[in-house]
Formats: sequence, C-alpha cells, structure tokens
Amino acid sequence: MKTTISAMLISLTLLGSAIAYAGEPAADAKPLATCKDGKTMYSSTGDHRGACSGHGGVAAWLDGTPTKASKARTQSYR
Repeated sequence: MKTTISAMLISLTLLGSAIAYAGEPAADAKPLATCKDGKTMYSSTGDHRGACSGHGGVAAWLDGTPTKASKARTQSYR
C-alpha cells in the first residue's frame, strides 16, 4: 500500500514538472511564426506544418514566407 502511494506521488510530481516546462522551446529551436493570438511558435527544423494549430493560425512567418490567405468558412451546405 505504501509503495503504491509513493509511486503515485512521484508520478504526480513528475507530471507537474513536465507541465511546468512544456512551454520552454528546445535549446536549438528558432522562432518560426507569430500566431493570430500573439503566441510565438518555435521550431528546430523550420518545418511549417502544424505551426499555430490551436492558436487561430499563422499571422506571420518569421522567415519571411508569405502567409496563405484563408477562405472564410460558410455556414450553409451546398
């Protein structure tokens, strides 16, 4: 019983530290894009795929690449 409780406490501590350091970019990561919500995304590879997903999309690429215009979504079916 004590072993189980100790293991659970250690797991919760490790989870908390993982969450706390999740926002830190990797040491070799460079700024890639500014998202529409103002967050800066970082990448070690420079790959544009998936950047700013969950943040409203890319407002500007920091490497100078032009952003693609997005079409407004319609509410009606065709």
